[in-house]
Amino acid sequence: MSTIIDIKKAYYASHWYENEHGHRCKNKPAVPTVCGSLIQSPHEYSYPPNHDFPLETIEEKAKRLGMIDTWMPVVEFTFGSRQIVTYKGKKAITLWLAWNKRVFNSSKAKKKE
Repeated sequence: MSTIIDIKKAYYASHWYENEHGHRCKNKPAVPTVCGSLIQSPHEYSYPPNHDFPLETIEEKAKRLGMIDTWMPVVEFTFGSRQIVTYKGKKAITLWLAWNKRVFNSSKAKKKE
């Protein structure tokens, strides 16, 4: 179901990134993560070494085992009487950029006058 919203009627909007485990980050992590934790040294060799993959790094091992997190953008709009609408994925990015454009461009236009 697709909900059509009017950004002009939103009181507040918040944006964050969320992984499949429910961990939230304000900014998308620049390095790979496992269960929300940053891999401290992704290019070091993994320990204990695996005989099938002897020169495997920590990041390669996490990818092989399917443990690397995928971070999804989330935006949440709050309307009157605490109605909250949440969007995820590409739609969230589009709406967040539209919200920023509406909020910050309108304030800049008022300052110039």
